[in-house]
Amino acid sequence: MLRLLPITAFIALVVPALFAGCSDPADPIDMGQLCAPEADDCPDSATLTRDGPGRNSLDLMLHHDGADNGDSTVRIRVTTDEDIDPPDSRSTDEDGALILYDEHLSPGPDETIAKQLDAYHLTVVSELQLQLTCIEGSCDHRLEYLYFADSIECVDTDMCRRNEFCEPAYGRCAECTGDGHCEGEQECLRETGTCYPGETTGCNNAGSGPAGLPWGPAALLVLLGIAAVRIRPRKAALAAAVVCTAALVAPVSASAETGASLNAGGGMRILTGDTGEMTGVGWGINVNQQLRWRRVGAKFELSTNSFPIHSGAPEGSRLSGYAVTVGPRAFIPLPIQLRALGEDEPFELLVAVDYSNWNVAENRLAPTTGLHRRFHGVGPTLGLTWRSGGLNIGARAGYLHLFGWPGDMISLHLTVGIGS
Repeated sequence: MLRLLPITAFIALVVPALFAGCSDPADPIDMGQLCAPEADDCPDSATLTRDGPGRNSLDLMLHHDGADNGDSTVRIRVTTDEDIDPPDSRSTDEDGALILYDEHLSPGPDETIAKQLDAYHLTVVSELQLQLTCIEGSCDHRLEYLYFADSIECVDTDMCRRNEFCEPAYGRCAECTGDGHCEGEQECLRETGTCYPGETTGCNNAGSGPAGLPWGPAALLVLLGIAAVRIRPRKAALAAAVVCTAALVAPVSASAETGASLNAGGGMRILTGDTGEMTGVGWGINVNQQLRWRRVGAKFELSTNSFPIHSGAPEGSRLSGYAVTVGPRAFIPLPIQLRALGEDEPFELLVAVDYSNWNVAENRLAPTTGLHRRFHGVGPTLGLTWRSGGLNIGARAGYLHLFGWPGDMISLHLTVGIGS
Protein backbone atom coordinates (compact mmCIF):
# COMPACT_ATOMS: atom_id res chain seq x y z
CA MET A 1 0.00 0.00 0.00
CA LEU A 2 2.85 2.40 0.79
CA ARG A 3 4.14 1.97 -2.75
CA LEU A 4 0.94 3.57 -4.05
CA LEU A 5 1.45 6.78 -2.07
CA PRO A 6 3.36 8.59 -4.87
CA ILE A 7 0.46 7.93 -7.25
CA THR A 8 -2.15 8.94 -4.69
CA ALA A 9 -0.28 12.13 -3.88
CA PHE A 10 0.04 12.94 -7.57
CA ILE A 11 -3.70 12.51 -8.10
CA ALA A 12 -4.46 14.64 -5.05
CA LEU A 13 -2.32 17.48 -6.42
CA VAL A 14 -2.90 17.27 -10.17
CA VAL A 15 -6.51 16.21 -10.57
CA PRO A 16 -7.99 19.26 -8.81
CA ALA A 17 -5.96 21.45 -11.16
CA LEU A 18 -7.19 19.37 -14.11
CA PHE A 19 -10.77 20.41 -13.46
CA ALA A 20 -10.03 23.90 -12.18
CA GLY A 21 -11.07 26.83 -14.34
CA CYS A 22 -11.25 30.55 -13.95
CA SER A 23 -14.82 30.36 -12.67
CA ASP A 24 -17.34 27.77 -11.64
CA PRO A 25 -19.75 26.64 -14.35
CA ALA A 26 -23.27 28.02 -14.38
CA ASP A 27 -26.13 25.88 -13.05
CA PRO A 28 -29.41 25.79 -15.02
CA ILE A 29 -32.23 26.35 -12.55
CA ASP A 30 -35.32 27.07 -14.66
CA MET A 31 -36.57 26.89 -18.23
CA GLY A 32 -39.77 27.42 -20.19
CA GLN A 33 -41.32 29.40 -23.00
CA LEU A 34 -43.38 32.56 -23.45
CA CYS A 35 -45.71 33.42 -26.32
CA ALA A 36 -46.97 36.58 -27.99
CA PRO A 37 -49.89 36.48 -28.07
CA GLU A 38 -50.20 34.37 -24.94
CA ALA A 39 -52.04 31.05 -25.02
CA ASP A 40 -53.59 28.76 -22.43
CA ASP A 41 -50.40 26.71 -22.13
CA CYS A 42 -47.95 29.49 -22.98
CA PRO A 43 -48.02 32.75 -20.96
CA ASP A 44 -46.44 36.03 -22.02
CA SER A 45 -44.52 36.57 -18.77
CA ALA A 46 -42.69 34.56 -16.12
CA THR A 47 -41.12 35.19 -12.72
CA LEU A 48 -37.66 33.64 -12.31
CA THR A 49 -36.32 33.13 -8.80
CA ARG A 50 -33.03 31.86 -7.45
CA ASP A 51 -32.24 30.52 -3.97
CA GLY A 52 -29.00 31.74 -2.48
CA PRO A 53 -26.40 34.15 -3.88
CA GLY A 54 -25.42 34.15 -7.54
CA ARG A 55 -25.14 36.03 -10.81
CA ASN A 56 -28.01 35.82 -13.26
CA SER A 57 -27.75 34.78 -16.89
CA LEU A 58 -30.32 33.89 -19.54
CA ASP A 59 -30.17 32.05 -22.83
CA LEU A 60 -33.01 33.25 -25.07
CA MET A 61 -34.24 31.80 -28.38
CA LEU A 62 -36.92 33.90 -30.12
CA HIS A 63 -38.87 32.08 -32.85
CA HIS A 64 -41.30 33.56 -35.36
CA ASP A 65 -43.68 30.68 -36.06
CA GLY A 66 -46.15 32.63 -38.21
CA ALA A 67 -46.53 33.01 -41.97
CA ASP A 68 -45.27 35.97 -44.01
CA ASN A 69 -48.11 38.33 -43.14
CA GLY A 70 -46.20 41.58 -42.82
CA ASP A 71 -43.65 42.94 -40.40
CA SER A 72 -44.17 42.33 -36.71
CA THR A 73 -42.17 43.45 -33.69
CA VAL A 74 -41.99 42.07 -30.17
CA ARG A 75 -40.34 43.40 -27.05
CA ILE A 76 -38.27 41.33 -24.63
CA ARG A 77 -38.03 43.01 -21.24
CA VAL A 78 -36.47 41.90 -17.95
CA THR A 79 -37.28 43.83 -14.78
CA THR A 80 -36.85 43.44 -11.03
CA ASP A 81 -38.65 44.84 -8.00
CA GLU A 82 -35.60 44.41 -5.77
CA ASP A 83 -33.67 47.39 -4.50
CA ILE A 84 -30.36 47.42 -6.36
CA ASP A 85 -28.26 50.25 -7.76
CA PRO A 86 -26.18 49.10 -10.75
CA PRO A 87 -23.10 51.25 -11.59
CA ASP A 88 -24.54 51.86 -15.07
CA SER A 89 -27.78 53.82 -14.94
CA ARG A 90 -31.06 51.99 -15.65
CA SER A 91 -34.59 53.34 -16.05
CA THR A 92 -37.83 52.10 -14.47
CA ASP A 93 -41.12 50.97 -16.03
CA GLU A 94 -44.60 52.38 -15.42
CA ASP A 95 -44.93 50.28 -12.24
CA GLY A 96 -41.62 51.48 -10.82
CA ALA A 97 -39.72 48.24 -11.48
CA LEU A 98 -36.08 48.58 -12.51
CA ILE A 99 -35.59 47.70 -16.21
CA LEU A 100 -32.53 45.47 -16.54
CA TYR A 101 -32.90 44.64 -20.23
CA ASP A 102 -35.24 45.94 -22.94
CA GLU A 103 -35.02 45.23 -26.67
CA HIS A 104 -37.35 45.28 -29.67
CA LEU A 105 -36.83 42.49 -32.20
CA SER A 106 -38.40 41.73 -35.59
CA PRO A 107 -37.54 38.19 -36.72
CA GLY A 108 -38.87 37.12 -40.10
CA PRO A 109 -41.11 34.09 -40.67
CA ASP A 110 -39.46 30.87 -39.49
CA GLU A 111 -36.46 32.91 -38.27
CA THR A 112 -34.81 32.39 -34.89
CA ILE A 113 -32.85 35.03 -32.98
CA ALA A 114 -30.59 33.91 -30.11
CA LYS A 115 -29.52 36.12 -27.21
CA GLN A 116 -27.29 35.55 -24.19
CA LEU A 117 -27.73 37.89 -21.23
CA ASP A 118 -25.22 37.82 -18.39
CA ALA A 119 -24.86 39.47 -15.01
CA TYR A 120 -24.03 42.83 -16.59
CA HIS A 121 -27.59 42.90 -17.91
CA LEU A 122 -29.36 40.98 -15.13
CA THR A 123 -27.24 41.78 -12.01
CA VAL A 124 -27.33 39.58 -8.89
CA VAL A 125 -30.94 40.08 -7.81
CA SER A 126 -32.76 36.93 -6.70
CA GLU A 127 -35.99 37.57 -8.64
CA LEU A 128 -36.55 38.58 -12.25
CA GLN A 129 -39.65 39.24 -14.34
CA LEU A 130 -39.31 38.18 -17.99
CA GLN A 131 -41.89 39.56 -20.43
CA LEU A 132 -42.64 39.04 -24.13
CA THR A 133 -44.96 41.68 -25.62
CA CYS A 134 -46.28 42.20 -29.15
CA ILE A 135 -45.51 45.80 -30.14
CA GLU A 136 -46.47 45.93 -33.80
CA GLY A 137 -48.06 43.78 -36.49
CA SER A 138 -49.58 40.33 -36.31
CA CYS A 139 -47.37 38.49 -33.83
CA ASP A 140 -46.93 34.75 -33.64
CA HIS A 141 -43.74 34.53 -31.61
CA ARG A 142 -42.36 32.07 -29.11
CA LEU A 143 -39.51 32.78 -26.66
CA GLU A 144 -37.65 29.82 -25.17
CA TYR A 145 -35.64 30.72 -22.09
CA LEU A 146 -33.04 28.93 -19.98
CA TYR A 147 -32.19 30.55 -16.65
CA PHE A 148 -28.71 30.06 -15.14
CA ALA A 149 -27.09 30.95 -11.84
CA ASP A 150 -23.36 31.74 -11.99
CA SER A 151 -21.10 31.91 -8.96
CA ILE A 152 -20.28 35.35 -7.56
CA GLU A 153 -16.67 36.43 -8.08
CA CYS A 154 -16.54 39.10 -5.38
CA VAL A 155 -18.39 41.24 -2.88
CA ASP A 156 -15.55 43.74 -2.37
CA THR A 157 -12.33 44.71 -4.14
CA ASP A 158 -10.15 42.77 -1.67
CA MET A 159 -11.41 39.56 -3.31
CA CYS A 160 -10.18 40.61 -6.76
CA ARG A 161 -6.77 40.42 -8.37
CA ARG A 162 -4.37 43.30 -8.27
CA ASN A 163 -5.55 46.29 -10.34
CA GLU A 164 -9.11 44.94 -10.57
CA PHE A 165 -12.25 46.48 -9.14
CA CYS A 166 -15.24 44.70 -7.61
CA GLU A 167 -18.68 45.56 -8.96
CA PRO A 168 -21.01 43.96 -6.37
CA ALA A 169 -24.18 44.62 -8.39
CA TYR A 170 -22.72 42.43 -11.17
CA GLY A 171 -20.87 40.08 -8.80
CA ARG A 172 -17.69 40.38 -10.83
CA CYS A 173 -14.12 41.65 -10.77
CA ALA A 174 -13.58 44.22 -13.53
CA GLU A 175 -10.39 45.46 -15.10
CA CYS A 176 -12.00 48.86 -15.49
CA THR A 177 -15.10 50.78 -14.56
CA GLY A 178 -14.28 53.74 -16.82
CA ASP A 179 -11.82 54.91 -19.48
CA GLY A 180 -9.64 56.40 -16.76
CA HIS A 181 -8.59 52.91 -15.67
CA CYS A 182 -7.24 52.07 -19.14
CA GLU A 183 -3.97 53.12 -20.76
CA GLY A 184 -3.34 55.31 -23.79
CA GLU A 185 -6.02 55.02 -26.45
CA GLN A 186 -7.78 52.11 -24.78
CA GLU A 187 -11.45 52.29 -23.96
CA CYS A 188 -13.32 50.56 -21.15
CA LEU A 189 -15.92 48.10 -22.43
CA ARG A 190 -18.49 48.27 -19.69
CA GLU A 191 -20.31 45.11 -20.75
CA THR A 192 -17.20 42.99 -20.10
CA GLY A 193 -15.37 45.30 -17.68
CA THR A 194 -12.17 45.14 -19.76
CA CYS A 195 -9.94 47.60 -21.58
CA TYR A 196 -9.96 47.49 -25.38
CA PRO A 197 -7.86 46.94 -27.38
CA GLY A 198 -5.48 44.86 -25.35
CA GLU A 199 -5.26 41.70 -23.31
CA THR A 200 -7.47 41.54 -20.28
CA THR A 201 -5.92 41.00 -16.87
CA GLY A 202 -9.12 39.32 -15.74
CA CYS A 203 -9.93 35.65 -15.72
CA ASN A 204 -10.57 34.08 -19.09
CA ASN A 205 -10.86 30.37 -19.81
CA ALA A 206 -10.60 30.78 -23.56
CA GLY A 207 -6.86 31.30 -23.65
CA SER A 208 -5.79 28.69 -21.15
CA GLY A 209 -6.14 25.59 -23.31
CA PRO A 210 -8.53 22.66 -23.03
CA ALA A 211 -8.18 22.21 -19.31
CA GLY A 212 -6.73 25.54 -18.24
CA LEU A 213 -3.32 24.07 -17.41
CA PRO A 214 -0.62 26.73 -17.76
CA TRP A 215 1.71 24.55 -15.71
CA GLY A 216 1.63 21.76 -18.32
CA PRO A 217 5.14 22.20 -19.88
CA ALA A 218 6.86 22.29 -16.49
CA ALA A 219 4.96 19.24 -15.31
CA LEU A 220 5.94 17.37 -18.48
CA LEU A 221 9.63 18.08 -17.89
CA VAL A 222 9.41 16.78 -14.34
CA LEU A 223 7.57 13.64 -15.41
CA LEU A 224 9.96 12.96 -18.27
CA GLY A 225 12.79 13.21 -15.77
CA ILE A 226 11.09 10.55 -13.65
CA ALA A 227 10.67 8.38 -16.72
CA ALA A 228 14.34 8.73 -17.67
CA VAL A 229 15.40 7.52 -14.24
CA ARG A 230 13.06 4.55 -14.22
CA ILE A 231 13.65 3.23 -17.74
CA ARG A 232 16.67 2.86 -20.00
CA PRO A 233 17.89 5.75 -22.22
CA ARG A 234 16.57 4.44 -25.53
CA LYS A 235 13.18 3.84 -24.03
CA ALA A 236 13.31 7.24 -22.34
CA ALA A 237 13.96 8.87 -25.70
CA LEU A 238 10.95 7.07 -27.18
CA ALA A 239 8.87 8.05 -24.17
CA ALA A 240 9.89 11.69 -24.60
CA ALA A 241 8.79 11.68 -28.25
CA VAL A 242 5.45 10.09 -27.45
CA VAL A 243 4.83 12.32 -24.45
CA CYS A 244 5.59 15.51 -26.36
CA THR A 245 3.05 14.45 -28.99
CA ALA A 246 0.47 13.53 -26.37
CA ALA A 247 1.02 16.89 -24.65
CA LEU A 248 -1.03 18.49 -27.41
CA VAL A 249 -4.15 17.04 -25.81
CA ALA A 250 -3.25 16.10 -22.22
CA PRO A 251 -0.56 15.91 -19.56
CA VAL A 252 1.46 12.72 -19.16
CA SER A 253 1.33 10.53 -16.09
CA ALA A 254 3.61 10.19 -13.10
CA SER A 255 5.52 7.10 -12.09
CA ALA A 256 3.85 4.20 -10.35
CA GLU A 257 5.09 1.25 -8.34
CA THR A 258 4.68 -2.43 -9.10
CA GLY A 259 1.10 -3.47 -9.69
CA ALA A 260 -0.14 0.03 -10.45
CA SER A 261 0.13 2.63 -13.18
CA LEU A 262 -0.96 6.21 -13.64
CA ASN A 263 -2.10 7.13 -17.14
CA ALA A 264 -3.30 10.28 -18.82
CA GLY A 265 -4.45 11.18 -22.28
CA GLY A 266 -7.31 12.48 -24.32
CA GLY A 267 -9.20 12.27 -27.55
CA MET A 268 -12.50 12.62 -29.35
CA ARG A 269 -15.98 12.44 -27.85
CA ILE A 270 -19.12 11.94 -29.95
CA LEU A 271 -22.70 12.14 -28.68
CA THR A 272 -25.48 10.14 -30.35
CA GLY A 273 -29.26 10.47 -30.41
CA ASP A 274 -31.04 13.82 -30.07
CA THR A 275 -28.05 15.51 -28.48
CA GLY A 276 -25.79 14.13 -31.20
CA GLU A 277 -27.86 15.95 -33.81
CA MET A 278 -27.37 19.21 -31.91
CA THR A 279 -23.63 18.92 -31.15
CA GLY A 280 -20.41 18.39 -33.07
CA VAL A 281 -17.39 16.21 -32.38
CA GLY A 282 -15.99 17.12 -28.97
CA TRP A 283 -12.85 16.38 -27.02
CA GLY A 284 -11.91 15.29 -23.54
CA ILE A 285 -8.94 14.58 -21.32
CA ASN A 286 -8.57 11.98 -18.61
CA VAL A 287 -6.36 10.87 -15.75
CA ASN A 288 -6.70 7.36 -14.35
CA GLN A 289 -5.05 5.07 -11.85
CA GLN A 290 -5.00 1.44 -12.83
CA LEU A 291 -4.33 -1.48 -10.50
CA ARG A 292 -3.67 -4.97 -11.83
CA TRP A 293 -2.89 -8.45 -10.67
CA ARG A 294 -1.54 -10.56 -13.48
CA ARG A 295 -4.21 -10.46 -16.22
CA VAL A 296 -7.02 -8.72 -14.35
CA GLY A 297 -7.32 -5.29 -12.81
CA ALA A 298 -9.46 -2.27 -12.03
CA LYS A 299 -9.48 1.41 -12.98
CA PHE A 300 -10.43 4.69 -11.34
CA GLU A 301 -10.62 7.62 -13.78
CA LEU A 302 -11.49 11.30 -13.82
CA SER A 303 -12.24 12.92 -17.18
CA THR A 304 -13.60 16.06 -18.78
CA ASN A 305 -15.85 16.44 -21.84
CA SER A 306 -16.63 19.39 -24.08
CA PHE A 307 -18.84 19.53 -27.19
CA PRO A 308 -19.62 22.43 -29.57
CA ILE A 309 -23.35 23.08 -29.86
CA HIS A 310 -24.63 23.62 -33.41
CA SER A 311 -28.35 24.10 -32.71
CA GLY A 312 -30.68 24.64 -29.79
CA ALA A 313 -28.45 27.24 -28.09
CA PRO A 314 -26.84 30.61 -28.90
CA GLU A 315 -23.92 30.51 -31.33
CA GLY A 316 -20.60 29.61 -29.73
CA SER A 317 -22.17 27.67 -26.85
CA ARG A 318 -20.59 24.46 -25.59
CA LEU A 319 -21.85 21.48 -23.62
CA SER A 320 -19.23 20.68 -20.99
CA GLY A 321 -18.86 18.43 -18.00
CA TYR A 322 -16.87 15.76 -16.23
CA ALA A 323 -17.12 12.10 -15.29
CA VAL A 324 -15.94 9.71 -12.59
CA THR A 325 -15.47 6.22 -13.97
CA VAL A 326 -14.64 2.86 -12.36
CA GLY A 327 -14.65 -0.68 -13.63
CA PRO A 328 -12.90 -4.05 -13.97
CA ARG A 329 -10.64 -4.88 -16.88
CA ALA A 330 -8.87 -7.87 -18.37
CA PHE A 331 -5.53 -7.88 -20.22
CA ILE A 332 -5.03 -10.41 -23.01
CA PRO A 333 -1.49 -10.87 -24.42
CA LEU A 334 -1.27 -10.57 -28.20
CA PRO A 335 1.27 -12.44 -30.41
CA ILE A 336 2.78 -9.16 -31.63
CA GLN A 337 6.37 -8.13 -30.98
CA LEU A 338 8.34 -4.96 -31.58
CA ARG A 339 12.10 -5.39 -31.91
CA ALA A 340 13.03 -1.80 -32.75
CA LEU A 341 14.56 -1.36 -29.30
CA GLY A 342 16.50 -4.60 -29.41
CA GLU A 343 14.13 -6.75 -27.38
CA ASP A 344 10.62 -8.14 -27.39
CA GLU A 345 7.96 -5.62 -26.39
CA PRO A 346 4.55 -7.10 -25.52
CA PHE A 347 1.19 -5.87 -26.75
CA GLU A 348 -2.02 -6.45 -24.81
CA LEU A 349 -5.70 -6.30 -25.66
CA LEU A 350 -7.70 -4.43 -23.03
CA VAL A 351 -11.30 -5.56 -22.43
CA ALA A 352 -13.36 -3.68 -19.84
CA VAL A 353 -16.82 -2.77 -18.66
CA ASP A 354 -17.06 0.70 -17.13
CA TYR A 355 -19.54 2.44 -14.89
CA SER A 356 -19.51 6.24 -15.15
CA ASN A 357 -21.08 8.96 -13.06
CA TRP A 358 -21.47 11.48 -15.90
CA ASN A 359 -22.05 15.10 -14.94
CA VAL A 360 -22.98 18.11 -17.06
CA ALA A 361 -21.30 21.21 -15.69
CA GLU A 362 -23.03 23.82 -17.84
CA ASN A 363 -25.93 22.40 -19.84
CA ARG A 364 -27.02 24.71 -22.66
CA LEU A 365 -29.27 21.92 -23.99
CA ALA A 366 -31.48 21.69 -20.92
CA PRO A 367 -34.67 22.24 -23.00
CA THR A 368 -33.86 18.92 -24.69
CA THR A 369 -32.19 17.01 -21.85
CA GLY A 370 -33.99 18.44 -18.83
CA LEU A 371 -32.51 20.31 -15.88
CA HIS A 372 -30.83 17.24 -14.38
CA ARG A 373 -27.06 17.50 -14.32
CA ARG A 374 -26.00 14.02 -13.21
CA PHE A 375 -26.47 10.80 -15.16
CA HIS A 376 -25.37 7.18 -14.80
CA GLY A 377 -23.73 5.33 -17.65
CA VAL A 378 -22.52 1.80 -18.37
CA GLY A 379 -20.68 0.49 -21.39
CA PRO A 380 -17.84 -1.59 -22.85
CA THR A 381 -14.29 -0.47 -23.60
CA LEU A 382 -11.73 -2.07 -25.93
CA GLY A 383 -8.10 -1.02 -26.16
CA LEU A 384 -4.62 -1.88 -27.30
CA THR A 385 -1.64 -1.33 -24.98
CA TRP A 386 2.09 -1.53 -25.54
CA ARG A 387 4.04 -2.12 -22.33
CA SER A 388 7.77 -1.74 -22.07
CA GLY A 389 9.29 -1.74 -18.62
CA GLY A 390 7.78 1.25 -16.88
CA LEU A 391 6.24 2.77 -20.01
CA ASN A 392 2.66 2.19 -21.20
CA ILE A 393 1.25 3.55 -24.45
CA GLY A 394 -2.30 2.77 -25.38
CA ALA A 395 -5.35 3.51 -27.47
CA ARG A 396 -8.89 2.63 -26.52
CA ALA A 397 -12.46 3.11 -27.67
CA GLY A 398 -15.49 3.16 -25.42
CA TYR A 399 -19.27 3.24 -25.70
CA LEU A 400 -21.26 4.63 -22.79
CA HIS A 401 -25.03 4.19 -22.51
CA LEU A 402 -26.36 7.15 -20.52
CA PHE A 403 -29.58 6.45 -18.61
CA GLY A 404 -32.08 9.29 -18.78
CA TRP A 405 -30.03 11.23 -21.35
CA PRO A 406 -31.36 11.52 -24.94
CA GLY A 407 -28.35 9.81 -26.48
CA ASP A 408 -25.15 7.93 -25.67
CA MET A 409 -21.44 8.76 -25.94
CA ILE A 410 -18.63 7.25 -28.01
CA SER A 411 -15.08 8.05 -26.91
CA LEU A 412 -11.64 7.52 -28.44
CA HIS A 413 -8.54 7.89 -26.27
CA LEU A 414 -4.77 7.99 -26.70
CA THR A 415 -3.00 7.47 -23.37
CA VAL A 416 0.51 7.50 -21.98
CA GLY A 417 1.41 6.09 -18.59
CA ILE A 418 4.24 5.01 -16.36
CA GLY A 419 4.00 2.02 -14.06
CA SER A 420 3.46 -1.69 -14.34
